[in-house]
Amino acid sequence: MPGKLQYEAYRLGPLDITLNYFKKIIFEQRFGNWFGFLYAILGGCFFAVVLATQGFKLGIVLIGGVVGAPFAFAAIFNPFFGVIFIISTTYFLLGIKRMVPAIPLGMFTDFMVVFLAFGVFYKNLYEKEWGFLKGAISKTVAIYMVYVFASVFNPDASCTMCYIYTIRSMAGYMIMYFIVSYVIRTKKDIKLFIKIWIGLSLLAALYAFKQEYLGLAGYENRWLHASEERFWLIYQWGRIRKFSFMADPTAFGICMGYSGTMVIALALGKFTRRKKIILGFIALVMFQAMLFSGTRAAFVMPVLGAAFYVMLARNKKLYIAAVIGAVMFLALIKAPIYLGPTFKRFQSAFNASEDASFQVRLENQRMIRPWIWRHPLGGGLGATGVWGERFAPNAFLSTFPPDSGYVRVAVELGWVGLTLYMLLWIAIFKQGINSFFIIRDPVLKSIALSMLCVLFCLMVVNYPQEAIKQLPTSLLFWVAAAVVSRAGQIDMEEQQKKIKALKQKAKKQKAVEAPVS
Repeated sequence: MPGKLQYEAYRLGPLDITLNYFKKIIFEQRFGNWFGFLYAILGGCFFAVVLATQGFKLGIVLIGGVVGAPFAFAAIFNPFFGVIFIISTTYFLLGIKRMVPAIPLGMFTDFMVVFLAFGVFYKNLYEKEWGFLKGAISKTVAIYMVYVFASVFNPDASCTMCYIYTIRSMAGYMIMYFIVSYVIRTKKDIKLFIKIWIGLSLLAALYAFKQEYLGLAGYENRWLHASEERFWLIYQWGRIRKFSFMADPTAFGICMGYSGTMVIALALGKFTRRKKIILGFIALVMFQAMLFSGTRAAFVMPVLGAAFYVMLARNKKLYIAAVIGAVMFLALIKAPIYLGPTFKRFQSAFNASEDASFQVRLENQRMIRPWIWRHPLGGGLGATGVWGERFAPNAFLSTFPPDSGYVRVAVELGWVGLTLYMLLWIAIFKQGINSFFIIRDPVLKSIALSMLCVLFCLMVVNYPQEAIKQLPTSLLFWVAAAVVSRAGQIDMEEQQKKIKALKQKAKKQKAVEAPVS
């Protein structure tokens, strides 16, 4: 026996033994051991001293670290749980930050992504399952990531600190594509992700209803009135734009726009009538919450999603319904009627010539275009926006408002970076559409189409807005891309299993019939 134990220790190595030990005391024994007792006693004493001597903020940070430590270990041992946990928390992080401003939550997502990436890499050292790295999307994402990391050597970059603060989250979000692609193994995994996505988005929509009809909470009112600029951005057309527990009305509205579009696409798929009715009701709730946000860019998402769905569905009846619906929709947005400020704002979303803010964005783009052509590598990651204003306030780009996801990429990473970024979109839709047409499983086919509708909406809306910049969209974008990639692979694996099973069945039947003949 000792010899066997020594052999196991040598084969596994010290890191494996340590991780397996912690896995046992945390997941199997659930801290019901000497380690849990000691952890609680020493932790309580330590926090009491810190709170008494160092103040509330540091104490909250340490408490959050201790509470989050088990989840971080869980992410290493079980990356699937880690992905679900990080997606779920990103919906609420900024709402919590608004409630308790003293808590520095900015790096929480970054640290969790690091733990997830380590967990995936560690598990694959033994599983050797690198199939999730195959495909055009994976290769293009990898190339784009290398270029983004290499932009630190850009000679035209105005600020290294801007790069450090921006790459932290940007790289983490891109890595999420590979992490999600790894953890998705079966159709059941994909369905679970979709259910969590719908559930969290529905919860956000319902909270917006609360804000609309019962008013904002006290801490939300304090946050709203803490900045005059913020107040006038949110209070428009004689009403407060609702933001639920997300960063702002724009982030919330865009999330409701593509989530509602996804749900409608699923409702049109091969599901039972009961599920279709439930999905249809959920979509209506999300679209109404989207209207509460007053985000004009989000208003066009259902229209974009519907057009893309009809184009790929290849259904004659759907074509006829789409034509009728388009005529009715045009009549609605052109009708000279007034049904309140929300309806008026909705109509204005489809008339860009009367949108003063959109015209200003176009003028800014015309102004910056010659500069972009002269700087193929751009002005450096993070040169515009918050980090540019903070770390390089005297630089030219620090005062430039990109107001567009594509313009930001072109300005910060140059037209070379924008070319790679567009190739990424091409790879996503090429692989996604090819997968959609070859998938045989009706459920996977419906899910793949719904994800393509989400991505199409984000691709278009990313022009007038930085639609993919803020949480939770910045993570859900990569979840959608991973699902599109894996759905086709999983369906192919299932078809191969069915073919193999049929061959084995035929072989057995032939063996049974052979003596008779």
